[in-house]
Amino acid sequence: MKKIVYLITALAATMMACGGNGKTGSEVEENGAAEPSSSVYYIEQKTSVTEEGYAMEMFTKGWFDVENDFSAVEMEYETFFLGDKVAHKGLFLTNHTGSYSINLIRQTGYKLTAEELDDEDDMMEYYTGDSDEFEQLIVEQGGAVVGHETILGKRCTVVEMEEEDDFGDIVTATYWFYKGIPLKMVAGNTKMETLKVDFNATAPEGVFDIPEGITIIR
Repeated sequence: MKKIVYLITALAATMMACGGNGKTGSEVEENGAAEPSSSVYYIEQKTSVTEEGYAMEMFTKGWFDVENDFSAVEMEYETFFLGDKVAHKGLFLTNHTGSYSINLIRQTGYKLTAEELDDEDDMMEYYTGDSDEFEQLIVEQGGAVVGHETILGKRCTVVEMEEEDDFGDIVTATYWFYKGIPLKMVAGNTKMETLKVDFNATAPEGVFDIPEGITIIR
C-alpha cells in the first residue's frame, strides 16, 4: 500500500521545491450504513510532524470530486528547522488538464510529471464507498483491521500497518478510515486529525481551476 499517511508531508515537500520559502456536516452516520449521496466531498485536516531539529504544523482544506478524479487541496503550514521558522502557503490541484503544485506566496507553480505523480499518494485511491470492500483491500495490502471507532459521527475502520516514514524509519502506523478516507492517523512523530468533513458537498465554481495570477513555470 502507498504511504497515505504521508500525503500531507509529501505535498509540503513538493511546495518547498517550488520555492516555498516565502515570508519568514453531512448527516450523522453512527452505524456507517448510509452512503454519501454526492461524488464531491470537502475535508479540513490538521497535521503535525516532530523530529529532532525539525517540526511542522499544517492545516489543509481539500475539495475532492471522486467521479471526475479532480482535487484541490490548499495548505497553510509552518516549518521549524534548526531554529528557523518559515511560513508556507500552497495549492495542490488536479483537473482535466493535469496536476499542479502551486506556491500561493510566490504566485508560481508547475505541472507534475507522470513520475512525480507516481510518487504522490492519492486520497481518492481507496475511496470505495463500501466499508467491507475497503477492509478487504486493507488486508490484501498487508494491513490489519484492529477495530472500529466513531470520529465526527462517522464509523471508522481502525487499521494498523508497518510503514517507512519520510525520515526512513519503520513505524507502526494507525489509521482511522471512513470508506477509505483517512480521518485520523498516528505514525511515529506524525499525527493527523480531521477538523471538518462533508460527504454531501457542492464544489464552489472554479475551485478546480488554476487561480488567476499564477504563473506556471514548467
